[in-house]
Amino acid sequence: MHAAPRLSVCLVALLPCLALCACDGSDSCVVVVSADIEKPETWKSGCVYLVERFDLHLKAELTVEPGAVVKFHTDKGPALTLSGSGKIIARGTVAQPIHFTSHRDDTAGGDTNGDGAATSPAPGDWDSINLNGLKGSVFEHCELRYGGRGTYKTTLTLEAGSLATVRSCVFSHNVGGKFECCYYGALNASGTDAATVLSGNTFYANDLPLSVDVKASVDDSSVFHDPANPSQTNKLNGIFVKPTAEIATAISWNETEVPMVVDDADLWIQQGASLTLANNVVVKLTPDTTINTYGNLDNHDGSGVLFTSLKDDAAKGDTNGDGGASSPADGDWNGIYNDATGAGRYEAWPSIKYDSH
Repeated sequence: MHAAPRLSVCLVALLPCLALCACDGSDSCVVVVSADIEKPETWKSGCVYLVERFDLHLKAELTVEPGAVVKFHTDKGPALTLSGSGKIIARGTVAQPIHFTSHRDDTAGGDTNGDGAATSPAPGDWDSINLNGLKGSVFEHCELRYGGRGTYKTTLTLEAGSLATVRSCVFSHNVGGKFECCYYGALNASGTDAATVLSGNTFYANDLPLSVDVKASVDDSSVFHDPANPSQTNKLNGIFVKPTAEIATAISWNETEVPMVVDDADLWIQQGASLTLANNVVVKLTPDTTINTYGNLDNHDGSGVLFTSLKDDAAKGDTNGDGGASSPADGDWNGIYNDATGAGRYEAWPSIKYDSH
């Protein structure tokens, strides 16, 4: 029988873990983070960093090593916000991912809250990591779980102006969903643009996985189910596109596993700009939404391409998350208004369903 790992708790504001705890695999090292980060810092592999600052402000560059675990206390420290020169460089590996999770999550870094099995993690245990309009953060081979308690229900938030790389990460058991008019994903990139890299990520067991900005193209590299259990998807299983501005360049949507959902406001394609759809792309429209094109909507008649209602569960699943309680009907959304030639008209392409024209 193996002895249970010893627990070394470092009750400090923030100091390098190796200077205080033996992070050699024999101990479980817990560093309690209770003050804002004012200067560059490295969080070490093999250590658990427990955030107990409401909320924690990162004002300098934080490097998180492969295998480190960052836990957020449900009450004392549910959020991390970048400010000043704040930046997170979290490059994990396949063998040693970096975890961002709840302090109740015993599967990453052990029983940090010391209650045995008395509590279990749940979506919304903690709030979010907010990049707050800053540039240069990197998340690679990270696992982000049980977040999304805040107003917008997001776990990783790229506010307007934020530029980051989020690659090969797993988002699971987070919230995400609708607040007032709009939809926000567990990964909320609805405030960023084409310079942000979102690639090869996996989303499952979230209420709503991903929201993006209309200014950025979307590739087909991400997965929207649990690879170990393909039937485990997300409640609102789609990519929700926020039309914060008009499409003014060449944009492409290539995702074919889940629908692209035009969220709340009308989508506009400027003259000289284009939106190109790959074959088998499904675009779902929320109520009263119109696609207005003065430029090009390319491959609108491609194989498998469809423009349809958010309520259309027959097209890549139950994207509005109501389990079949609603059914699509004519008039669910406005239609596609084409004025590229100056003779404006609503299109009646065979690929259009349940519009009002």
